[in-house]
Amino acid sequence: MTTTNNSTKQSNISSFPVDCIAEILEHLYNDSITPNSLYSCLLTNRQWAKLAVPLIWRSPFGYKIRTVRCAYIIETLVSCLKDDEKQRWTDLGFKISKDRPRPLFDYPTFIRSICTHNVQLSVTNWLRNFQNIDSPCKKDKLVKAIDLIGHLIFGSSRGLEFFRCDHDFNMKYNKTQFTILPNLELYNGINVALSNLKVFETQCWDGFDQDSGNLLMSYINSVSRYSQNIKHIKIYVYLRLPDYIPLCQSFSKLIEAQKSLHSIELCEWWDHSKANLIYTALQSQAHSLKSFHTNNLRHIRKLFPMLSACVNLEDLCITNYYEIEDVSSLLRNVSSLPFIHIKHLEASYQSHFEARQTQFSVLIQLLIRLSNQNLKSLKTNYMDSKILENISRFCPKISHLTLHVTKEDFPNLYTNLPNMISLEHLILVFMTSTREGLSLLAQKLPLNLKHLGVRTSPSFSTFFMLKNLKIPIEVLDIYNKIDGELMKYIIEFAERIGKLMKLGIVNKKIVYQIEESERANAVIGIIGKPNYKEFCSFASLVNEE
Repeated sequence: MTTTNNSTKQSNISSFPVDCIAEILEHLYNDSITPNSLYSCLLTNRQWAKLAVPLIWRSPFGYKIRTVRCAYIIETLVSCLKDDEKQRWTDLGFKISKDRPRPLFDYPTFIRSICTHNVQLSVTNWLRNFQNIDSPCKKDKLVKAIDLIGHLIFGSSRGLEFFRCDHDFNMKYNKTQFTILPNLELYNGINVALSNLKVFETQCWDGFDQDSGNLLMSYINSVSRYSQNIKHIKIYVYLRLPDYIPLCQSFSKLIEAQKSLHSIELCEWWDHSKANLIYTALQSQAHSLKSFHTNNLRHIRKLFPMLSACVNLEDLCITNYYEIEDVSSLLRNVSSLPFIHIKHLEASYQSHFEARQTQFSVLIQLLIRLSNQNLKSLKTNYMDSKILENISRFCPKISHLTLHVTKEDFPNLYTNLPNMISLEHLILVFMTSTREGLSLLAQKLPLNLKHLGVRTSPSFSTFFMLKNLKIPIEVLDIYNKIDGELMKYIIEFAERIGKLMKLGIVNKKIVYQIEESERANAVIGIIGKPNYKEFCSFASLVNEE
C-alpha cells in the first residue's frame, strides 16, 4: 500500500508543469527560514534536479560561506575543466586528476553572484585541503589559483547579477599581508559576464593602501565600461586621503554610466571635494533613483540639492550620524529651501554628546518640514518634544512610526499622538515608565491604530499598556521575551477586544507552556514571530529582560 502511495505521489509531482516547478523552486531559493529545503528537491526526480541545480549554484560565494564547504566549491569547479584546461593547471604546478570524468552539470555557467573576498577564502582553503599547501598559503600559488578560477568563472558566465569587491582586510590581520584583486580586463568573456549586472558593492576599510586603490579603480572602471543596467550600488570606501581623488572620480563615472539606478548606499568617508563629485553624479539619476542610504552623514549642504533634484526618491536612510555641518541656520531659513520628495525616513545615530543630539534633532525636523507633508513613515532612535511636534504638525499622512522613547519623553508622546489621525502602525522602544504614563499612553493612541509593537523592560510595562488599551488593534508584536503571566494577560486582552488577528512574540513556545493555550488559539488568529520589517536595528540597544 505504501509503495502504491509513493508511486502516485511521484506521478503527481512529475505531472507538474515546468513553469510551476520553477516557481516553487524559486520560492524555496528565497526562503530564509528553511534555506536547505532546495537541496531536498535534488532527489525528487531528474526534472526537479535539473531546475534546482542552477539555483543552488547561483550564489556559491555568498555572504555566509562556510570554511569547510568553500574548498569543495572550488574542487567542483575544477572538475568542470576541459582536458586542455586541466593541462594548463597541471603545468602551473597544481595536482589535477585527468581521469576524473566531468560532472553532469556545467556548474560555472550557473554562477550569478561573486564576492571577491569569499572567492579568495575558498581558493585558500582549497589549496590547503586539496593541494596540501599549508597555511598561510604561498602568495604565488594563491595568485595563480585565483587567476585561473577567475578565467573559469568569467569565461563561462552567462551574466552575473551580483558582484561584490572587498579589500581583504581579514587576510591582512592574518599576517599574509596582501590582497588579491586580479585585473578583470584579462578575463575572456568579461563583457558578457558584467553586461547584466544588477547589484555592485565594494567595501574597503583601514589599511587600504595606494596599490589596493589602483587595483580597485581598475575594477570600478571595468564595471563602468561593461555594466550600464545596475539597479543598486553600495560604496563603503575610506576616501579621505588626497591621493584618492582619481578613485572617487571612478565611482562618480560608475554612477553616471547607469541608465536607471534605483538605489545607492554610501559611507561618507570623504572630504568636501570628493563629496561634491559623488553628489553631483547622483543628480544624473534624478528620474530613476528611488532610495538613498548614507552612513556617517557629513555633507548636509550637498545632500539637500540632490534630494530635491531626485523627483522619485522616496526612501531616505541616515545611519551612524557622527559629523555634520551646523544645520540650525538651515532650519531657520527652511522656507527658502526647495521641497524634497521623500515619503519614508529612517534615521539613527550613535553619540551621547548633547550637541550632536541637538544637531540630529534639527536635522530630523528639517527633513520633516521639507518633505512637504508627504512623509508616510518614520523610524528613529532619538526623539524629543520638537521632533514629535513637527510630526504632529507637518505629517498628516504618517501611517508608520517607530520611536525610541525615554521616560522623560512620555508626556510629549501622549500629547501629540492623538493628532496623528492616519497612524496605523506604531512601534515603541523604551526602557521603563511610570504606571500613570503607560496608562495615559494607552488611552491616547490614535483610533485608527491597527498594529502595535513594543520592546520594553521590564515586562510589566507591556501589562499596564494592555490593561488600559481600548482600541481593537489587529496585530500585537512584542520584541522581547515574555513570561507566562504576561501571555495570560495578552489572552485576556484579545478576549476583551473580540479577537487579535496576529500576535508576534520572540519565544513562541511560551504559548504551549501555559494551561490557557486553547484559549489563546481561540482568540488569536496567528501566533508567530514579530514583524521585524517595521522594526529598526537600533532597537537592539534595549537590553533583553
